Amino acid sequence: MKISAVDQSPIFSNTNADQAIRETKDLAKYCDSLGLNRFWLAEHHGSNSFAGCSPEILIPSLAAQTESIRVGSGGVMLMHYSPYKVAENFRLLESLFPNRIDLGLGRAPGSDAYQAGALAYGSKTTGPEFFATKMNDLKSFLEGSASSTQSFESVNVTPGLGEIPEVWLLVSSRQGAEYAAHFGLPMSLAYFIDPSCADLADLYRDNFQPSVFADRPKVSIGVFLCVCGYRQRSRGIIHECSCVET
Repeated sequence: MKISAVDQSPIFSNTNADQAIRETKDLAKYCDSLGLNRFWLAEHHGSNSFAGCSPEILIPSLAAQTESIRVGSGGVMLMHYSPYKVAENFRLLESLFPNRIDLGLGRAPGSDAYQAGALAYGSKTTGPEFFATKMNDLKSFLEGSASSTQSFESVNVTPGLGEIPEVWLLVSSRQGAEYAAHFGLPMSLAYFIDPSCADLADLYRDNFQPSVFADRPKVSIGVFLCVCGYRQRSRGIIHECSCVET
């Protein structure tokens, strides 16, 4: 079993966002020293609790300060963004740090309606209803094939063809599992949000279609981890989290 970590850059009491980002950097280096497989960064907007709003900005900093751990997004909320820009960002990151970059994609907004509206300013293709179309375009831009969107057929992606980042879909619902299977993506189940989503693994495996991203089903499960020097305190924290089992 391979062990990885995802960090939301939490802002604890009596600290601030700057401190949270510094702690994320320290945690990434520590995970690298332990030999963990991956270190992912979350995307949250308009939050006073989490400082991580832009994984693609933090990724190169952490990759440059670590040796072997894979660094990626957990995840980029594709509904807000241009698939073309996401593809270029992560192809460039893959060029800078070969075989060490993961592009984890999310279908949720990662924000409330106000922040989602600000992120969508000027765009007519935001919202979950556009996810499948954007995923098709992103797949084309990453692998260098013609886009299924006619107006993008002649678009060139920079940098040119080479290795592409490892692409994952973050999943907490049946529809998400169906998307992961349809597009042939490795799937990361959000067990920490809803433990019952573990049942989606069979649905995913049964319907998986091999792709440029993966030739066979691949599943990871995300859980909350509490580390504390005192067992009683750690159990108290765990019992405050409704999705954590002991």
